[in-house]
Amino acid sequence: MEGIRIFFQRPFDYQYAREYSGAIMTPTLWVTAAYVTLVFGTKAYMKDKKPFDLRRPLQIWNLSLALYSGAAFLIATKEILTTWFNKGLAATYTDIDSFYNGTCGAWAYLFMLSKYYELGDTAFLVLRKRPLMLMHWLHHLTTLNLVLAGYHYDTHLYSWLLWMNTFIHTLMYSYYLLASCGYRLPAGFAKKITTMQIIQFCIGLSILAYIGVLKLFTNSETHCNWRMWWGTVFMEILYLTLFSHFYYVSYIKDGGKKFVRDQNEKKMEKAQ
Repeated sequence: MEGIRIFFQRPFDYQYAREYSGAIMTPTLWVTAAYVTLVFGTKAYMKDKKPFDLRRPLQIWNLSLALYSGAAFLIATKEILTTWFNKGLAATYTDIDSFYNGTCGAWAYLFMLSKYYELGDTAFLVLRKRPLMLMHWLHHLTTLNLVLAGYHYDTHLYSWLLWMNTFIHTLMYSYYLLASCGYRLPAGFAKKITTMQIIQFCIGLSILAYIGVLKLFTNSETHCNWRMWWGTVFMEILYLTLFSHFYYVSYIKDGGKKFVRDQNEKKMEKAQ
């Protein structure tokens, strides 16, 4: 498969990877349409069926994503800190060519491909008959298309989006892995992950605001065209709204009763 071959090619060819990402943008729209159709079609099919016991596949799934996210985060951290020390903080999201070349470039490319892989998260929810929230499936399909476009159009602020996303996903999938193995985890850990996700979107919007000022009032190179800027602003606001609403309903509304109820249901499942 050409997409996988590009990742393993050495030296990593960023320009060819960008061309490839552009070539698959239209097919990816069909992928997202198929994703929505399959998700809700399977959900309807499973309505009168027993949930599948997928604990072992789920453990392998979570382990693979936790390991990938951790490795990508460490590689991205090295590149961002090196650029920060040598060229300043602003360069880490406006002028960081090194992030998209060499070893880090290959992993940045893999980050784009991982968004296709992560669509499988939804299959585990549907087949196990777990609640399917709008926040979940909409976030997955929009992130896939946004990251693909950002990569193709050489949008350097995505270095930070990758950095923050892989850090949170390392914790999140590790949490899911331990939970799927039957380990009892602190009740507030999921709340902390949601909080970090909300902070991530706020940081993303702050970076976008700074880049917007640079584009309007200076001649500085930002490596972010207006189409990508507006698209990313819209998505970050959408994600911030969805995750904030989830946080409110789960942890604040009625004194966090939904969170307490969900924890009690999980305890009952383990006891059965």
